[in-house]
Amino acid sequence: MAYALDTSSATRFVETDRDSMFFRFGTIWARIKEYRDRRDAFQALLHLDERMLDDIGLSRADILWASRLPLKVNAALELRRISENRKSSR
Repeated sequence: MAYALDTSSATRFVETDRDSMFFRFGTIWARIKEYRDRRDAFQALLHLDERMLDDIGLSRADILWASRLPLKVNAALELRRISENRKSSR
């Protein structure tokens, strides 16, 4: 009986560890998806014409630069920083 209890505990530990691994994978996958969704949303800026981009203080080159940033960098925040710097220097 004690042996069965030890086996049960070991099995539970393995299942918990496996569940934990799937949970971590799911969390990482959700984070990657969030980064990609954010990146896709700001790429709508590429469809604006030059005058509209100038009004918000950005250029097409800025957007293309931001689209090449690593996914862990929030490209929208970087574009906002560039825009605010340009607007303050006008």
